[in-house]
Amino acid sequence: MGAGNLESDNFPIPDHNQVTIIFVYLTFIFSIPVIVINLFGGVSNYEIKNMKLSLNQKSENRNEEENSNESVRSSLLKNKRIAFL
Repeated sequence: MGAGNLESDNFPIPDHNQVTIIFVYLTFIFSIPVIVINLFGGVSNYEIKNMKLSLNQKSENRNEEENSNESVRSSLLKNKRIAFL
Protein backbone atom coordinates (compact mmCIF):
# COMPACT_ATOMS: atom_id res chain seq x y z
CA MET A 1 0.00 0.00 0.00
CA GLY A 2 1.94 2.96 -1.30
CA ALA A 3 0.98 6.57 -0.79
CA GLY A 4 -0.07 6.99 -4.43
CA ASN A 5 -2.05 3.77 -4.75
CA LEU A 6 -5.67 4.89 -5.18
CA GLU A 7 -7.07 1.39 -5.68
CA SER A 8 -6.14 0.11 -2.26
CA ASP A 9 -8.65 -1.45 0.09
CA ASN A 10 -8.73 1.68 2.23
CA PHE A 11 -9.70 4.03 -0.61
CA PRO A 12 -11.49 2.25 -3.48
CA ILE A 13 -12.38 4.19 -6.62
CA PRO A 14 -16.21 4.25 -6.86
CA ASP A 15 -17.97 2.94 -9.92
CA HIS A 16 -19.84 5.67 -11.80
CA ASN A 17 -23.35 4.76 -12.84
CA GLN A 18 -25.17 6.23 -15.84
CA VAL A 19 -27.14 8.76 -13.77
CA THR A 20 -23.95 10.31 -12.39
CA ILE A 21 -22.39 10.56 -15.84
CA ILE A 22 -25.52 12.13 -17.34
CA PHE A 23 -25.76 14.59 -14.44
CA VAL A 24 -22.15 15.70 -14.90
CA TYR A 25 -22.59 16.11 -18.67
CA LEU A 26 -25.82 18.07 -18.26
CA THR A 27 -24.19 20.31 -15.66
CA PHE A 28 -21.41 21.20 -18.05
CA ILE A 29 -23.76 21.59 -21.01
CA PHE A 30 -26.04 24.01 -19.14
CA SER A 31 -23.15 25.96 -17.64
CA ILE A 32 -21.68 26.81 -21.06
CA PRO A 33 -24.45 29.29 -22.08
CA VAL A 34 -24.26 30.98 -18.69
CA ILE A 35 -20.52 31.48 -19.08
CA VAL A 36 -20.91 32.78 -22.65
CA ILE A 37 -23.69 35.19 -21.65
CA ASN A 38 -21.64 36.50 -18.76
CA LEU A 39 -18.54 36.96 -20.89
CA PHE A 40 -20.08 38.56 -23.97
CA GLY A 41 -23.64 39.63 -23.33
CA GLY A 42 -23.89 40.23 -19.63
CA VAL A 43 -25.69 43.24 -18.26
CA SER A 44 -23.15 45.90 -17.38
CA ASN A 45 -23.34 48.22 -14.38
CA TYR A 46 -23.92 51.11 -16.78
CA GLU A 47 -27.03 49.43 -18.15
CA ILE A 48 -28.27 48.62 -14.65
CA LYS A 49 -27.86 52.27 -13.62
CA ASN A 50 -29.78 53.41 -16.70
CA MET A 51 -32.58 50.95 -15.94
CA LYS A 52 -32.80 52.22 -12.36
CA LEU A 53 -32.80 55.83 -13.55
CA SER A 54 -35.56 55.17 -16.07
CA LEU A 55 -37.65 53.39 -13.43
CA ASN A 56 -37.15 56.28 -11.01
CA GLN A 57 -38.07 58.75 -13.74
CA LYS A 58 -41.24 56.82 -14.55
CA SER A 59 -42.27 56.77 -10.89
CA GLU A 60 -41.56 60.51 -10.60
CA ASN A 61 -43.68 61.18 -13.68
CA ARG A 62 -46.46 59.07 -12.20
CA ASN A 63 -46.24 60.99 -8.92
CA GLU A 64 -46.34 64.31 -10.78
CA GLU A 65 -49.43 63.16 -12.67
CA GLU A 66 -51.15 62.16 -9.45
CA ASN A 67 -50.23 65.47 -7.83
CA SER A 68 -51.50 67.45 -10.83
CA ASN A 69 -54.74 65.44 -10.86
CA GLU A 70 -55.13 66.10 -7.15
CA SER A 71 -54.56 69.84 -7.60
CA VAL A 72 -57.13 69.93 -10.41
CA ARG A 73 -59.63 68.12 -8.18
CA SER A 74 -59.00 70.45 -5.28
CA SER A 75 -59.35 73.54 -7.46
CA LEU A 76 -62.61 72.21 -8.89
CA LEU A 77 -63.91 71.56 -5.39
CA LYS A 78 -62.96 75.09 -4.33
CA ASN A 79 -64.74 76.52 -7.36
CA LYS A 80 -67.87 74.52 -6.53
CA ARG A 81 -67.77 75.74 -2.93
CA ILE A 82 -67.42 79.33 -4.08
CA ALA A 83 -70.31 78.87 -6.53
CA PHE A 84 -72.55 77.54 -3.76
CA LEU A 85 -71.78 80.46 -1.46
